[in-house]
Amino acid sequence: MHSSISNSLIYCVPCFSPYQSPINCRYVVTCGGLYSDRLAEKSGCKEDPRIVPFRGEYLKLKDEKNYLVNGNIYPVSVSP
Repeated sequence: MHSSISNSLIYCVPCFSPYQSPINCRYVVTCGGLYSDRLAEKSGCKEDPRIVPFRGEYLKLKDEKNYLVNGNIYPVSVSP
C-alpha cells in the first residue's frame, strides 16, 4: 500500500476538467497540434521552444538545377 505522499510524487501531473474534480496522473499525452507549445507551458514545461506556424509550398526545380539543393528549403521568419 502506498502512502499519500508517495502517490502524489508518482502521479504528479494534475489534470483538470470542468465536469469533475481534478485527478493526478503519471503521464499525460496531449494532441494540441499548433497549440502544443501552449499546452506544454500550462503543464509546467519551459516556454521554449515555441511553435511558429508558416504556410508550406512545394516547388520543383528544373532538372538542370537539381544539383544545387540536397534537402528541403524553409522560409526564414522575420520578427517585426
